[in-house]
Amino acid sequence: MRLKTQINHQFIIRGDYDSLPDNIIGVAVSLLNDDINHSGIFIRYNNTNYLFHFDSVDVVLIEIPKDAIVFFKQLTFIPPEFITSTFHWFRQLEKFKSPDYGLFYSGSFYNESTLEFIDKNQMPEIMSCVGFCLNVLKTVLRGNDFINYTDWNYHNGITDDKILRYFINAKKNYPDIDIIEFAQHVRRILPVEYFTAGFDLNIPVKKAFTDSNNKEVTKIIMEKVSSF
Repeated sequence: MRLKTQINHQFIIRGDYDSLPDNIIGVAVSLLNDDINHSGIFIRYNNTNYLFHFDSVDVVLIEIPKDAIVFFKQLTFIPPEFITSTFHWFRQLEKFKSPDYGLFYSGSFYNESTLEFIDKNQMPEIMSCVGFCLNVLKTVLRGNDFINYTDWNYHNGITDDKILRYFINAKKNYPDIDIIEFAQHVRRILPVEYFTAGFDLNIPVKKAFTDSNNKEVTKIIMEKVSSF
């Protein structure tokens, strides 16, 4: 299995770039203080570039402003004919969904018709910015996972003290939660890992692939930031 791949810098595109074909979708990240700290889904519809994301409070579909430090990598395996319906579905999610923030993902998704949050483990609607993208993409990909999320766990840069507080708060906010089951799905997937997964055409993307290519992707993004 090939893990290390050649990362083509031309495939990492500024979110405000306008000379693009219509009806495309991709993984996206934004930066703050030279830190790749946030993820979203890029969608170009009706000749306009949008970022669809969860900002830890609200679900937002926003036109990407000029000079915003946002980059995307197109997901070429999602056909253009899906984009119109996907865009309008994003609008519905923006209007009706309000998840809680947390470093958590258990393979959940949103029902395409009813917008119902579906989790086979009966977990609450808790997610990070990356978790939100994975929920949404699982529906766009017709029930297929974008990444092999079980490869990740909470040890991905989270201290044990923080995890303990997280468990205590979860039990407080959701008294009926099965905390043992909940603990199995606490995981931190970094925005750059999510973005790097966009370079693998074989889904679900394994953590071994992102581990092998995160550094090069980060380097290219930082070089592009310096040209702003």
